[in-house]
Amino acid sequence: MRRVVELVYFQGLLYREAAEILSVPVGTVKSRLHTAIFQLNQAWHSAFSD
Repeated sequence: MRRVVELVYFQGLLYREAAEILSVPVGTVKSRLHTAIFQLNQAWHSAFSD
């Protein structure tokens, strides 16, 4: 998931381009990205909740 975030958000690649680099289907890139963002959101809320 980390690699997908690096490729899509930090390098600005399209899902298709990230999928080619990782040798996975585009749907897998989307799924991993969604899961990574969800986990980051959960960690953020856990760290800063009162």
